[in-house]
Amino acid sequence: MALGPGLHIISDAKSTSNALSTAKTDPNYAEKTWKDGEHLWLRDSLPARLPKPSRVMLFAYNSSPVKASAAIKLDDHAGNLLHYLDLERKEAPKRPLVFICHSLGGLVVKQALVEATLNPKYKSILEATCLLIFFATPYQGGNYANFGEIVAKIVGARPWKPRNDLIKSLIHGSTEVTRRIEEFRHQHESYLVISFFEGRSYGKLGIVVDKKSATLNLPGTRETQVAMHADHSAICKFAINGSECQMVIKTIVEELKRALDLKSSHSKKESTNVHWCVPRPVNTLFTGRKGVLKRIEAALCPTDKTYNEERQRRFVITGLGGQGKSEICLRFADLMRDNFWGIFWVDVSSNSSASAGFQTISKQLGSLAHSIDETRMLISNLKQDWLLILDNADDPEFDYGIYFPSGTGGAIIMTSRNHECSIYSPIGSEEVSGLSENDCVSLLLNAAKIVRVSPEDEVAAKKIVNQLGSHTLALIQAGAYIALGYCTINKYPSIYQEQRRRLLEFSSKQAPSRYHNVYTTFEASIDILQSSEREDACDALNLLQVLSMLHYDNVPLQLFEDAWTGSQVAQKTNEENDLPIGVLSTWHVSLLPDFMQVTLDKWDPFRLQRAQNLLSSLALVNKTEKFNMPTLSMHPLTHAWVKDRQDLDQKKRSWKTTGSIFALSNYPDMTWKQYYPQFLPHVQPLLNGDVSKMDLLYPSMRVKQMFFQCGWILYHANDNSGLSTLLERMLRSLKTDVMVPTDSLWPLHYLVSLNYSALRKYKKAEHLLKHIFETQKGLSEDNLIRLVLEHELSKVYLKNGKTKQAIELLENIIQIQKMNLPKNNPNRLGSEHMLACAYYKNGQVKDAIQLFEHVVQIPKAVLPENHPHRFSIRELACLYLLTP
Repeated sequence: MALGPGLHIISDAKSTSNALSTAKTDPNYAEKTWKDGEHLWLRDSLPARLPKPSRVMLFAYNSSPVKASAAIKLDDHAGNLLHYLDLERKEAPKRPLVFICHSLGGLVVKQALVEATLNPKYKSILEATCLLIFFATPYQGGNYANFGEIVAKIVGARPWKPRNDLIKSLIHGSTEVTRRIEEFRHQHESYLVISFFEGRSYGKLGIVVDKKSATLNLPGTRETQVAMHADHSAICKFAINGSECQMVIKTIVEELKRALDLKSSHSKKESTNVHWCVPRPVNTLFTGRKGVLKRIEAALCPTDKTYNEERQRRFVITGLGGQGKSEICLRFADLMRDNFWGIFWVDVSSNSSASAGFQTISKQLGSLAHSIDETRMLISNLKQDWLLILDNADDPEFDYGIYFPSGTGGAIIMTSRNHECSIYSPIGSEEVSGLSENDCVSLLLNAAKIVRVSPEDEVAAKKIVNQLGSHTLALIQAGAYIALGYCTINKYPSIYQEQRRRLLEFSSKQAPSRYHNVYTTFEASIDILQSSEREDACDALNLLQVLSMLHYDNVPLQLFEDAWTGSQVAQKTNEENDLPIGVLSTWHVSLLPDFMQVTLDKWDPFRLQRAQNLLSSLALVNKTEKFNMPTLSMHPLTHAWVKDRQDLDQKKRSWKTTGSIFALSNYPDMTWKQYYPQFLPHVQPLLNGDVSKMDLLYPSMRVKQMFFQCGWILYHANDNSGLSTLLERMLRSLKTDVMVPTDSLWPLHYLVSLNYSALRKYKKAEHLLKHIFETQKGLSEDNLIRLVLEHELSKVYLKNGKTKQAIELLENIIQIQKMNLPKNNPNRLGSEHMLACAYYKNGQVKDAIQLFEHVVQIPKAVLPENHPHRFSIRELACLYLLTP
């Protein structure tokens, strides 16, 4: 006989110990959902295996298109379920309650639990619920574009095709359903969940509700996820004594025992929270951070007594502004409210706000204490367990220990941008960075109120996440901007490139953060520096301006020491208008920041180190390392903010200062350095950045002198394309023919010839080098400039097949080098290596081997592995093979 809509008892052990409720849509389909033949496992197999006598009730609700109830929607079905349960449980409202749901029936149960939190009448149902069991119930979009499409697919798997308001509302109102599911996800923390998901395709429909959609991914051990070897329809139908039936029942029994134990512990420990002094609710967009929350819980709410009770429980959260440190505290306070008699919050960003916060605590506790110290003493003497949250402890010069209540009682969470504040925590700290990519995408889409997500939207979302460096507040701002209709998610990346500052200063008027927008969070840090007259604060500001002109990742600190070394030579040359292109002067030195201390007779890194320590303490830079060399890195948004906050005149000054640092780091010795490959990402933005067209692309000779030295860095870093662009601009600005070198500009043309060789334009290189020789024909044979030119000309001779001319030049060069240079000199080794190659090309294999043996062995002891003059033994081996 078919079951009518409502709650039906299908098994009753004459006891009120436990109650199991199952939810299914169509009354005529209700029992069939759970049956294999005549075996209804909920009635015939499950009750006997449960730890306590139980009764099983089946809730049937109508979705047939021919019934009058077809107009009933999800909210109504959820309300009916609560009403029926309330009537059935009047005599024993506290007995434990378990829900077993299939497919869309799970949505009714979840909505019912959300409604129960809002209606005090049904509080007992919410509190009695200890275990939820879902078979192929969708929680999110899974493999399909949105939640509504999954519902449509579920409908396609039915033997009948309902078209009533319930199904329509689920498909077309999927945004609202998804929002309610998110509300359910955080509603009640005391029950456990079992999520069974499909492992087989349902005909042409495939997997109807995939694992991603059928699992909640709850923190810790709250959710058990089980894959079933069944399709959407057969996932909860089991034969008598079948292996899957036994597995499902055993899983339910074990989790029910655990759930009852959890309920028992909660009932013994009723909520002890009396004082709730927290400024605001957690942001509804709060996403992820499960690991951090678990670590804070383990530190502040240990379940055993292994922690040292002789020290106060303190946990410090550090990280860049806008990454969600305060929101983590709000979420933790919500989750752990029942664990503390009192939870108190103090904003310690200033002494006045701290004083106000402690006064609020004093009033909350009914005390007449007025000062911070009096209130601290009051808290110290509380017998109950308390949690004190000290938010925004950002000033690196302030001792926040004065805010700690004395003694070992209670727990404290401190948030700070200053990672050095972690010293306040005897039990643990956490540096908060960006969310995972998946969490970032989810946060952005939720903030943008996009539920129907296309593949193109997901690609755009990932691009935005990458642009914003996974910065939490920036993603929320971007989502709000999109949600308000200013642009689509697909257009945001390109608009960001053009209007970065406008977008990062945008803030939603709904649920704004403490700082409203990303740039304001960073300004809070810079205010600390600008309000100080100390030398280290000024140095830190100057260092920030230099870093803003470079790439944000891994700036080598060796750059500053090498620039200081170059400045010691350059400052001996007075500033003059007619200096050659390859000479730097006091003008370039004068642009260096004060922390480099160029007037000292020895490099002293103290002020640089102090400046970077100060910036690091404010979370504006990170101390990093690359290739065993210390570097500085910045978050991309911090980097963008430092640049955007400068006006045009300041940007020009920063640009010239940074350019001079690079130029002097390569002066006067323009040879290869080990870290040049690291320089490339930093030189490129310096040379290619707009800065209002860089004084109309270098009209000043001083700027050209600066860029000429930077050109050598591009050459040694093998950026031939970038060097070509730079050289073309300089020659155009100088109104000079590239193939007609002059006496004052020959170094520039020489660099052009080297770049021609690197680009394999050997005939052009040879032609230009010969013209350069003409401008320097008066030089003596042992002149260094002449030797350098002859060396490069012999190289292009070899490339152009003029082997004999190359040998003649190289033998002469080496003869002179032997008289003036030690045998391990890189220039001499380079000439000998090239001569060995020329001998080989000319058929003089034995002569080639003799030279190769020399140049292969010596560099091992004197040159780093990646030095261009360190030659491979493979070349020598090849020559041995050719020897008769």
